[in-house]
Amino acid sequence: DSMSILIDGVTEQIEFNRPYHFCKIENKGENGFQWNGKDYIIMLLDNYVETETDIFNHVYKYQLNLMNIIKLFEKIQCLTIYQNNIFIKITQFLKRSDYLYSINSVEDLQELNPYIIVGCGGGGEKFSNLEGIETVGFLDDNPAKQGKPFCGLEVASNLSDLFESTEANTVAIMLPIGAEGTALKYAVQALANGKNAVVSFRSLSLSENESLLKLAEQNDVCIKEISPRLDVVRKICGVAPEKCCEVLPKISYEAKAPVIFVGGTSQECGKRTTTKSLGIEAMKRGMKASIISTDEMGLEQPTAFNFRAGSLSAMDIPSAILSSIKYVEENDQPDIIFIEGQSSLTEDGNPHPRGLSACILIGADPDTVIVGHRPNHPYREPRGIDYEVKAIEAVVPTTKVVGLSINLRNADEDMTLESFEEKYGLPAADMYSGGAAKILDAILEYLDKN
Repeated sequence: DSMSILIDGVTEQIEFNRPYHFCKIENKGENGFQWNGKDYIIMLLDNYVETETDIFNHVYKYQLNLMNIIKLFEKIQCLTIYQNNIFIKITQFLKRSDYLYSINSVEDLQELNPYIIVGCGGGGEKFSNLEGIETVGFLDDNPAKQGKPFCGLEVASNLSDLFESTEANTVAIMLPIGAEGTALKYAVQALANGKNAVVSFRSLSLSENESLLKLAEQNDVCIKEISPRLDVVRKICGVAPEKCCEVLPKISYEAKAPVIFVGGTSQECGKRTTTKSLGIEAMKRGMKASIISTDEMGLEQPTAFNFRAGSLSAMDIPSAILSSIKYVEENDQPDIIFIEGQSSLTEDGNPHPRGLSACILIGADPDTVIVGHRPNHPYREPRGIDYEVKAIEAVVPTTKVVGLSINLRNADEDMTLESFEEKYGLPAADMYSGGAAKILDAILEYLDKN
């Protein structure tokens, strides 16, 4: 349970697992790895990862390269010797699924041929098209796909039938976010019938399903995960999320009320003020308006609710926006919906939030757009109104920019609202000077004509 050990010339009393993790290296000759000119193999003493016996079982069962086992350790602090054994102090361990059950190459997949693929969508098609993959069957729960050809084979409706009619060794489960229950069902069915399983992190994370690992071991088969490879991100950037950030179910929804998106040529150009002002003006006219803020600072009334869209995965932002529209329509039955955008599609100097702007715009799929602009911005670098208008209408070809919200705080004396209208051919207004009425008129006029 504990021992005294010399670390950097200082004797410490070590209690294993609290707070240090150690591994012992023993001389194993040609089958080990080089350390100071000698051959060694790693044996773990830390039950947080594996027992010594289990590690060797995994080596033999999965034919792991011993250097992959060394990759268990993300940081090695020091090396020391105690009673002829060599110890390495480890400050952080990878999870078991990160090194034993993750697919790292197409060769890993080829070894498990041939496959039954569950999920006849984009994921299933991509998987079947990977180099060297042999597919002998497809399965999908959607009756509209069953019996139809998919990637050269007929889509089946029953996994048991495919077990009997094919020589498949492995079931690859390629389902989207939101299908976790279905993915788990098929994984259990595959393992219980003596088939290997390959799962996708999108629908089923092995790190959260230890029971599947045990079931695979009991049936002498393996289960592997096509992971998000956050270990690669961690290696490149020095930090990464603990697990995949893509969690929201993907939905399809068409708004009943008109949706107005408020974008801008840069950050801090007046999008939040414009969105709120337009909502208030609509309410003054007797309309039931819903205002959706996509920023943590969007706390002011009459906002329906706010959330920081930038905290979500790029894959989840459109889903969050669609779900927000669906939510306010089901609960408030609005006549019009205003959605606050973030940053800009074209702002120069800071590329990071531009993808966020695109994701919100795509999720909103607006009927019309208002573009905010702050001339002579003191700490942003907008490319300009022309660039932003063209970008917005290119990303969502069915929408139209119908007005400009001009923040004149830093404008030159000759920069008037009239000058912007003349240059860009769009109505322009300043929200701080009662301009919401003019812009709302432009919105309603366009909606009435279209």
